[in-house]
Amino acid sequence: SGGYAARLGEVTYYTAKERADLENWKYSIVARIDSGETRTVYEADGALTRLAAADDGMLYFVEDRDRLMMVDPVSGNATQLYKSPASLEHFVFYDGKVYVFDCYSWSGNIDDWKYRIGRVEKNGLVILVNNMEYRKVSDLDRLHAFGGKLYYSYGEETYSSGGRTFYRHTIWALDLESGKTARVYSDNLYMGDVSFNGATYWHFRKNESERYEVVRGNLLMPEYEVVLAVLPEAATKLYNHLYANGNR
Repeated sequence: SGGYAARLGEVTYYTAKERADLENWKYSIVARIDSGETRTVYEADGALTRLAAADDGMLYFVEDRDRLMMVDPVSGNATQLYKSPASLEHFVFYDGKVYVFDCYSWSGNIDDWKYRIGRVEKNGLVILVNNMEYRKVSDLDRLHAFGGKLYYSYGEETYSSGGRTFYRHTIWALDLESGKTARVYSDNLYMGDVSFNGATYWHFRKNESERYEVVRGNLLMPEYEVVLAVLPEAATKLYNHLYANGNR
C-alpha cells in the first residue's frame, strides 16, 4: 500500500509498505513509469512519509518520524539532512532552502510538548519560531511559503470552559528576512482546509444556511474574499478538502 506520491518528469514515485515477515514491515520508495514498469529506489525499516519532489531533481521525505532525508532517485543514494529531537511534522521548500516544523520536546503531559519552525542548514537547524505549545499548533497541518514569508496556523486563546481552553486558529506569517511574525488572517481557519497557489488561497466556509461555500482570497488582502460557489446541500457532508491545480 502507498501513502505519498511525487512526480519528476515522466516518473511517479510513491511510498510503499509491505510485510517483511510476520512481525515486521518493510518500507520503500518505488518508481513507476507511465508504461507501468516499477523499480525500488530506497528501502527502510521505519515508516516513510511526506514524500516530495524538488526542483533539484531529488526526492525528500521523513523517515521513521524524525529524520529529514534526501535521496537521488537515479542512484538511490540517500543523505540525512536533519534529525528532530522528537518528531518532524512538516517541511517545505523555498528559495533553495528547506524549512521544517517539528516537535523538540516530547515527554510528560501533552500540554508540555513544544514545537518550532526552523531552517535546515549543514551545521544544524536555524530556529526561527520557538516554544510553540502543542494545543496552539495541533492543527498546523502544513507550511506555505510565498513572497519571502512562511505562513502557518497558530491558536489564539478564545475562551475557557470546564477547565479547558479553546483556541481560534488564525493564519500567521513569518518574515524570513526580519524574523518578525504577524497575524494575516483573523478568522478561525485550519491550514489543512486551505489550498494555496502563491498568494491565492481557497477554502470551504459554512454559510448561515449550514451549506459549504467555496471561497477565494489573497494573502496580501485577506479581508477581501469572494464566494465562488455554494455546494449542494446533499453534498455538504462529502466535502472537506480543496486541491489547487493551476487555475482550477
